[in-house]
Amino acid sequence: MDRRTGYHTRTILCMPLRNETGEIIGVMQVLNKKEGVFTEEDEQFLNALGSQTAIALENSRLFEEVRFMKNYNDSILRTMETGVVTLDPDGHVAYANGAAQKIFVGEAAIQPGMRYQKFFREELNPGLADGINQALQEGQSFTAYDFQYRPGEEEAHNINVHALPLATEKGKHLGVVIIADDITQEQRLMSTLCRYVTRQVAEEILKDRDRLKLGGNRSTVAVLFSDIRNFTTISEQSSAEDVVAMLNDYFTRMLDPVFLYEGTLDKFIGDAIMAVFGAPIPFENDAERAVRAALEMRRALKRYNEDRLARGLPPIDNGIGITKGEAISGNIGSEQRMDYTVIGDTVNTASRLEGLTKMYPYKILVNEQVYNEIKQKIPCVDLGFAHVKGKEGDVHIYGIADPIDEIPVA
Repeated sequence: MDRRTGYHTRTILCMPLRNETGEIIGVMQVLNKKEGVFTEEDEQFLNALGSQTAIALENSRLFEEVRFMKNYNDSILRTMETGVVTLDPDGHVAYANGAAQKIFVGEAAIQPGMRYQKFFREELNPGLADGINQALQEGQSFTAYDFQYRPGEEEAHNINVHALPLATEKGKHLGVVIIADDITQEQRLMSTLCRYVTRQVAEEILKDRDRLKLGGNRSTVAVLFSDIRNFTTISEQSSAEDVVAMLNDYFTRMLDPVFLYEGTLDKFIGDAIMAVFGAPIPFENDAERAVRAALEMRRALKRYNEDRLARGLPPIDNGIGITKGEAISGNIGSEQRMDYTVIGDTVNTASRLEGLTKMYPYKILVNEQVYNEIKQKIPCVDLGFAHVKGKEGDVHIYGIADPIDEIPVA
């Protein structure tokens, strides 16, 4: 270093910097004592100075860690749809994430150190203010479901809210945390829709609120019907609890492929599943997605039967019918209680094709419109024409040559 800088080092004293656990976290070095050489007294002095320096370095490191964790936690809270508010022991708002501001104060400005009575509009929401005071003063949790909260002149909205006292491990009171979920109509609709379609499709539906009104639209869709073979016999040989448990397990496995290929669950009919592809959101390949979902359902059934055999239970089988054609899709019922469904000859024919699988070795049967869309992509077998109950003429049907059924492709 002297050669590089031109400095002339005559004496050196180096001292390791240690934290509380004795770990070396750095080194302190002094050069060129003004008079003489470094003594033991100098060493003791530098050691004392080094101890203070080590403490300062550790505090700086801890501060950086705390700041990082604070920023990290703030980032998480900012992205949450759940509202989070913390109060200090005196009832002043210490923190409120974006969702909480939207739920509780709307567009109003939040002043630092605002009292909770003002933040939560005590004059408009006395029940909530009393519950928070209970958590703040008495250390008792407060919970309210479907609470009608009024943020001001804006329209009231429904929330689920929890006020929980905060304390250290030793019981020192730190304040209160308030957690709230907005359960207004739109949130409820989203929760309901996600039971029948993927969240992506649900978000598309909510963009066009007219879709949620009573009424229907004529469109081209693909309808999938699936039914368990010999379900009556299975029911007679099992207890009601076992039948329910089996159906719940079976339906869960069958619905995953439907949602995987952006299908909509229309309804359960006993042991049958009705799903729609192309409503409420249409795609260019609705029939193909329906068939690929059916193929995946058959694979899921195979895995389910392997589990049943391992538990000493008999395997089950199903049949699937898929049709493509025009149908009326929309909300049917009343303003108080409505169901999204699809009706029409296309639906009836899909159900009939599913029934015909009992007469053929192919477990997935489709009509000609489906065949025309998938014939270049998925192996099919022409089964000719078959009479379908409820239709005047015969229907040209095709079987899906699924390798899982060990059926050779014709």
